[in-house]
Amino acid sequence: MDRAAAEAEMRAVGMEPLEPFPGRVRDRWRCRCMSCGHIGTPALNNIRRGQGGCYACAHRAGRSLDVA
Repeated sequence: MDRAAAEAEMRAVGMEPLEPFPGRVRDRWRCRCMSCGHIGTPALNNIRRGQGGCYACAHRAGRSLDVA
């Protein structure tokens, strides 16, 4: 996967990468939520399956976020 494309996918869901793309979509990737500032480690694969990127925002919204 192309690094620029992976970063664009994360930004599209409101997550700003804090480190280079790890190279595999299953690997956790340190990012900051652009809404609340929470730092988390979502996997791009989980984002693609419809999970939100930010645990803190999901928790505040009253829904659960499965963490792989």
